[in-house]
Amino acid sequence: MTKKLRWKCLVSFFLLLFLAFPVTPKAEAAEAKEVTLDFDDVDIRLFIRVISEMTGKNFIIDNNVRGKVTVLSPKKLTTGQAYEVFKSVLSVNGFTVVEAGQIIKVVPAQNMSGYELPLGKERILRGDDEYITQIMPIGHLDANGLVPVVKPLLSKNGAVFAPPSSDVLVVTDYRSNIKKVGELLEEIDIDITGAAVERMDLKYSTADAVSAKITDILETKYGKGIKGARAIPFKIVPLERVNAIIGVGSATVLEDLRGLIPQMDAPTPEGRNLINVYYLEHAKAEDLVGVLTETQKSISSFGSGRSYGSSSTKGTAAQKTSTDSISRTEGGGSIVGGKFKAFGKETTILFDKSTNAIIVYAEPEDYQPIKEMIQKLDIPRKQVFIEALIMEVSPEEDFAFGTEWFAGKDVQNPVESSRRAAILGSSTNTGALGSLANKGFLSSLADKGALEQGFSLGILGENITVGNITFPSLGVLIRALETLKTVNILSKPQLMTLNNEKAIINISTNMAFKTSSTLQEGQIAAQNFEYRDVGIKLDITPRINKNGKVTLEIKQEVSKLAGAVTDDKPTTLKRAIDTVVEVNAGGTIVIGGLIEEQKDLDTGAVPCLGGIPFLGWAFKNVGMSSKKTNLLVFISPRVFDSSTDAETLTREKREVLGNERIRQMEQMNREKPFFKAPALETKPEHAPVQ
Repeated sequence: MTKKLRWKCLVSFFLLLFLAFPVTPKAEAAEAKEVTLDFDDVDIRLFIRVISEMTGKNFIIDNNVRGKVTVLSPKKLTTGQAYEVFKSVLSVNGFTVVEAGQIIKVVPAQNMSGYELPLGKERILRGDDEYITQIMPIGHLDANGLVPVVKPLLSKNGAVFAPPSSDVLVVTDYRSNIKKVGELLEEIDIDITGAAVERMDLKYSTADAVSAKITDILETKYGKGIKGARAIPFKIVPLERVNAIIGVGSATVLEDLRGLIPQMDAPTPEGRNLINVYYLEHAKAEDLVGVLTETQKSISSFGSGRSYGSSSTKGTAAQKTSTDSISRTEGGGSIVGGKFKAFGKETTILFDKSTNAIIVYAEPEDYQPIKEMIQKLDIPRKQVFIEALIMEVSPEEDFAFGTEWFAGKDVQNPVESSRRAAILGSSTNTGALGSLANKGFLSSLADKGALEQGFSLGILGENITVGNITFPSLGVLIRALETLKTVNILSKPQLMTLNNEKAIINISTNMAFKTSSTLQEGQIAAQNFEYRDVGIKLDITPRINKNGKVTLEIKQEVSKLAGAVTDDKPTTLKRAIDTVVEVNAGGTIVIGGLIEEQKDLDTGAVPCLGGIPFLGWAFKNVGMSSKKTNLLVFISPRVFDSSTDAETLTREKREVLGNERIRQMEQMNREKPFFKAPALETKPEHAPVQ
């Protein structure tokens, strides 16, 4: 006995002496050596050669090891760290290393079965990317029953089997995966009499949630023994990687587990989801989320209760309502919205701009009224087709169109045998209107009364032709303009817009206006310019009313240069309108009274004599001319309820365009035919008798 004790003390002494022996300077230098890895799409064999030179290791490369690798390391690494990175790069590209003494073989991972791998018997290993074969002893469970449990944790090239009549598992894979297998075995390989193991995959639920619920149910059923020990022991382990449940226990426990899994892993019934996505068809998600959030906040603050359809929930004013804003943008899309807490339950409403969808996180009973509100707001909006006519009228013979107006009642039109309402304008000398009135065309207008001069509005009838241009929904008044040569049509734009959406017409020239100059030594060193639009601009926002009328917010501006541009200082003349009017759908509104007056001084003189001081006036002729131009804007909105109506309008415009092109072609052909067949020469059979 004394001899054995003496031997143990001697062995312990030498062991302590060996552990206390310092590391040689050569080993310290090798470990402290730092390298830099920076490879961009290099051949993998060249990469292995560089690693061999860095680490001093010997490699044998399989003929099937080919490809390109990229490794970027901004910081320096030790040679040991560089070797670990090397094995990780091989693993990513489907290769691995097999260490055989002083030689390291680099081989494809799928060919590992033909090589002798390092063996180990420990369960818990350090995690790296070296390919090994691990022998794992099993203490209590059946090794064959563990094979299907362990297999999902391995890579596609990994393997596991249980030798016959043995209590071990032989696992071949990367060290990192084998480490996970060892951790699982440590948890489930427990001492339970007659225990078996079974893996159950989940489809709809998460492994963590189902594991916790099943554990609570089984503990409630089987109870707990003395000091918290279960009367019938079992173990439930979630596998998050493969979304499965591992059950360990008796046959009774596993039978209960198999019965509980279908109940726990059932699809969520429709309408019971907490996360709901609603794809909008017509409305804009960004606008709708703001409305929904503010509405829900207002509902939660009432306090007296709420009611949606057949369901209702009561609340009190003392309940707290909290709101937060959420904003996230990734990959070109966006998730924006807000959340609030009402009636003790948190509700979040977001929108995804890229898909025009609304995301609602809420309890089913809270989501239902929100869904109903979305459906009521996400409806197709009516469209408004806007036709505009912008023209200038230069009156002749004191014809002041647009400055004075006569209001007419529902009258009979003797020319077209129809009835229509009109507002007409004239001065003391009605000019063209007077000639029409003398013909009896306006004789049925009663109670004419002149309005004051200045800005005027007029509601007209159904048809208008100005300068051989047919314009729908304008009345009898414009017929007077057909006889005038002083009508200048500036623009006749047409466009379609949604209800309550602004439509912009801009026909202008972007001109440079000098704002400032910098002088240096008496010369201009730099000039600053500001670009402004000069031309015609028309902004219209239509709002359709239930009574068939359309409210128009109109902003109209006509600008032009006043004379020639000198010294980069152009002067512009601008006439603008900013008003809100209401007109029947299909009717026309006319805006007038924007008069521009231009006065010119004309001087004529007899050559030479007209330049004599004082006496020259006897040989001069001085005259002053005045020209007034009245700007008139006609706007006609037409409402379209559906895409079918819009298609009908498209066909109408297409027919008008086609007819116009045909008319132009016929006119051109009459003036200069595109093709004229040559006349055939005919020879008489008999010569004519002389």
